[in-house]
Amino acid sequence: MKRIALLAAVLAAALSTTPSAQGTFRTGVDVVSLNVTIVDTTNHYVTDLDEKDFSVFEDGVKQDLSFFTRKQQPIALSLLLDSSASMEDKLGTLQIAAANFVKRLKSNDTAQVIDFDSRVEIRQGFTSNQNELQSAIQQTSAGGSTSLYNAIYIALKELAKVKAAGDEDVRRQALVLFSDGEDTSSLISFDEVLELAKRSEVAIFTIALRGADTQSKGFHEAE
Repeated sequence: MKRIALLAAVLAAALSTTPSAQGTFRTGVDVVSLNVTIVDTTNHYVTDLDEKDFSVFEDGVKQDLSFFTRKQQPIALSLLLDSSASMEDKLGTLQIAAANFVKRLKSNDTAQVIDFDSRVEIRQGFTSNQNELQSAIQQTSAGGSTSLYNAIYIALKELAKVKAAGDEDVRRQALVLFSDGEDTSSLISFDEVLELAKRSEVAIFTIALRGADTQSKGFHEAE
């Protein structure tokens, strides 16, 4: 997995209440963590920007940046592996690709492995143990239909449970989906998954396995 320096910005907006009759008041602070990736017109990553190069707005109102760093942050990664019947002759390639992602994880990163066909199974919960992650990847076998939306929905819910180690812990969250086709059997709708994804802080990447009838073979990263 090509690791890039991501820009992390934390947005703080203070909301104050009306003073009571005793003259006391309370102030609440909403903190929003934003992980930002910048590319130029040639689709190359830009890694030399500073805090002054960014402005954050909410409902048209400019907000203050209380924290900014270009330092690479640890990641919580969810690997979604399509193990439906159509993947039978491609599963080996998928396993190799997923294993390569695991090999590139740092000691303070954490990841989980979820495979799906007509059902969704968490093969390995979040861990930093690469041997456990690799073992979970190798346990996948092909069969059944494709409950793609169900899998993404569950993965997003699992990522939401990942807690920061402390107030200064800024952990990126990402979901990498390996699949060769479209959803065929989910109970969750596309709109439901889309709405949950919008509310999350998760970067979602899809890696499609091209068939022999396409011009390009192997994995192709889709936008």
